[in-house]
Amino acid sequence: MARLHRAGRLVMAVLLALFIFGVLVACSGSEESAENAQQAVVDALQRGDRVSALSALDDLRESGPDTPDGLLEFTGLLVAAGESPQARWLLEDGVERFPKRDDLRMALGQVALMGGDASAARRIVSAISPESDLHVSALVLRAQAELQLGDLDRALQILVEAEDRYPESAEARLARVGMLVAEQRLEEAMVLLDEARQMDSKTEHEQSMLRRLEITAHSVALRRGKFDEAIAGLNRLVEEEPEDMAAWQALGQALGQAGRLDEAIERVRGALAAHPENLSFYPLVSSFHLAAGEDEKAEQILLEFRDRSDSPSSSLQLAHFYLLRQNEVSSLAVFVEALERFPGDAMLRNAYTEALVTFDRIDAARIELERFRRSRPRDSQVEYLRARIELASGDVAAAVARLEKLVTELDDAPTQFWLGRALEKAGDLIGADRRYRLALARNRQELAFYTHLLRLVEQRGDWRSAATIAELQARNLPGIVEGWISWVAALVNLEEGGAAEELARLAAAKFVDRSEFPLLRASALRVQGRYADALAQLDGIEKTFGVTPEIAVERALTLGLAGRGGEALVVATEGLAASPDSAALHLARARLLFAAGAAEPGAADTDRALQLEPDDPTPLRVRAEFRAATGDFEGARADCQRYLEIRPDDSSTYYILGAVMARLGKDEEAIAAYRRAGELDESAFAPRNNLAGLLADRGDIDGAIAAAQQAYALADTNPFVMDTLGELYLRKGLVERAIGLLERARKAAPGLAEAQLHLALAYREADRVAEARDLLAELRARKETVGEFRRRVEDAEETLE
Repeated sequence: MARLHRAGRLVMAVLLALFIFGVLVACSGSEESAENAQQAVVDALQRGDRVSALSALDDLRESGPDTPDGLLEFTGLLVAAGESPQARWLLEDGVERFPKRDDLRMALGQVALMGGDASAARRIVSAISPESDLHVSALVLRAQAELQLGDLDRALQILVEAEDRYPESAEARLARVGMLVAEQRLEEAMVLLDEARQMDSKTEHEQSMLRRLEITAHSVALRRGKFDEAIAGLNRLVEEEPEDMAAWQALGQALGQAGRLDEAIERVRGALAAHPENLSFYPLVSSFHLAAGEDEKAEQILLEFRDRSDSPSSSLQLAHFYLLRQNEVSSLAVFVEALERFPGDAMLRNAYTEALVTFDRIDAARIELERFRRSRPRDSQVEYLRARIELASGDVAAAVARLEKLVTELDDAPTQFWLGRALEKAGDLIGADRRYRLALARNRQELAFYTHLLRLVEQRGDWRSAATIAELQARNLPGIVEGWISWVAALVNLEEGGAAEELARLAAAKFVDRSEFPLLRASALRVQGRYADALAQLDGIEKTFGVTPEIAVERALTLGLAGRGGEALVVATEGLAASPDSAALHLARARLLFAAGAAEPGAADTDRALQLEPDDPTPLRVRAEFRAATGDFEGARADCQRYLEIRPDDSSTYYILGAVMARLGKDEEAIAAYRRAGELDESAFAPRNNLAGLLADRGDIDGAIAAAQQAYALADTNPFVMDTLGELYLRKGLVERAIGLLERARKAAPGLAEAQLHLALAYREADRVAEARDLLAELRARKETVGEFRRRVEDAEETLE
């Protein structure tokens, strides 16, 4: 049975929403509904005002949709407003009252599927007979249900049968295209798209669906690096329909990712000039300027949009622009002016209240919130704003509790983000990380989501996550320089010097006036061991940008690694003479002094660096590593604990603390530190491997094996990990498993004496005495086999006699 991967499910969720909207709207046609209330709902949804939409729905509900068409109309609006559970309840009642209306049954199945109840959706539409005009739609829905239940093969089979039975309908074919796109089977999908495009009998809804699928397919091609193919396809779509905002948005993103953002801006500005009556181009043009880092041009576009538009959303976008830049005066002025023009707009008043909280005008925000609560007592935005006020007022626990309850109802990017902020203030950094990621998954265009998530992962030293997140930011907001800086820096910290060097070169060409990228390129050369090239690069930077503390730090580190410690100390000392308050230079000199064995001067530079930047505990970890390496385990413990008071989510420092505690004979504390290190970094194998050793020493072999298996799952080619798990299998009596792992460990690291000893013991247990004797004799002959380890080898040899 073929299974749909997670990315595929996300794509299909988007496509499913489009099918739902088409079915619910296409099936409705009542002329007796309350037209004014209905139009108010539609208008509010079009401008993204869910608050006003829900209020209008309350008015529409009073008219009591008693006809099947009226019920379809009303439930379609409920779904669009995010009230699917209520829509399902009404449709279930409608199917019972009007059992011959297959359109009601179809809508019920769609809503059930949207809510994740695929089994119910399949059962509901199975009652629609082949004689029904909606039978092809029912087959499509059955296929979607099979897909949600995990059986892709069965889903595709149903769609092929539907195409054979209804060759004149494009609906089944389009659904099959969506599934193939979701499964990354792009070539097959594009063939079907071409066939569907040639069909003459497409309904208006099917034609719209075809375009959305084409956009999705080209976006998938873009993610696979097929820039030219994706851009060509999207170009054709905007030429066919010059006012298709979705196609323009996708084309702009494609051009941006291909390094052609200037072209995207020129193209969309040309479209605005050609269609000045279509105000939808204004936010699009603005978003492209923002992605390019052109704030002034984006502001001018938003101002023009506000002046030309009769919609409050134009003022809201302008106010939001100022808010993100912490321009309190301009942001609040736009809000006040807009509220004078649109005093009854709930979305605008909501945003104004949130802006007041952001700018710490809590009393005014409370007044606005109470005004809103009286008019919309049941709206979820009331609870959201209450939580924002609680968080701003310092009541973190109340904010967390309220947002955790609210997010089950209002699962959008802002709610996830502010729950993350509240959890971070509460000290739950793992929870905060998760919420920031969920916010980013819902909106990849919001800079703050990247900024806060990157700060968390960088602080705990998770450079792999940092590289992934920064790359995502650079691709989605290519004009924001900070994303590129974080991306290159993460690659440097991962010691992926080649990739970092190439990326730094590209970024330097893009941001020619920034010194960070030439400097990061020097760092990339350093981590590759190309010290002469790195020093030459630094010489060039100094000629262009002058001498800076950052350049001095990099030069000192490079000289130190090149074995020129004396020169490195001179560079650091001269740098400090010019910039005595540079914490980075004090830390660099401390590293050099520790490397030279100068403990006291190194410690003094460490303390000075901490005085200058008390929120950055990195010097403590540097000194802890030196103290642990030189046997000062109590000093190392104290430094680790001080470090973790400032950054309690740093996995690598917990790992150091675990090793130090083990050397101090404090096994309980060491075990706790290793466990915490593993909790904070799911990809860290070293703390799990060391934890296994400690648990084994306590006699907890089963617990030790569990920890070692976790380490092996993360690093199945690491010889130390294979040795640990193999030796534990041996102690458990699983001899053949032990031999397999220990043979691999010895092959990967022939000099790893422990693994060879354990393999000899495993051979002994398997009655392979001659092989065991040979391994032990080889170990005894090594010069480094001395002391306690030599005694263990000799004891093992005696057991063979």
